[in-house]
Amino acid sequence: FVAGLALADALDAVVPRGRIAVAVDGASQGRNRFELKWPNDVLASGAKLAGILLESAMLEGGRFAVAIG
Repeated sequence: FVAGLALADALDAVVPRGRIAVAVDGASQGRNRFELKWPNDVLASGAKLAGILLESAMLEGGRFAVAIG
């Protein structure tokens, strides 16, 4: 979920407003839309654009690390 919000914010920052719709919940009906498809696919107008990989680990001292790529 957090990765989806980060993706939506990043796309909103680089693409002019009104040109795309970001559909994290599937509700957007925009012509050029970006979506997240479970489990890790990023779609652009229905075609796979990229994948998101997450990895987590417990560190010393009770710290927790998450890598998103």
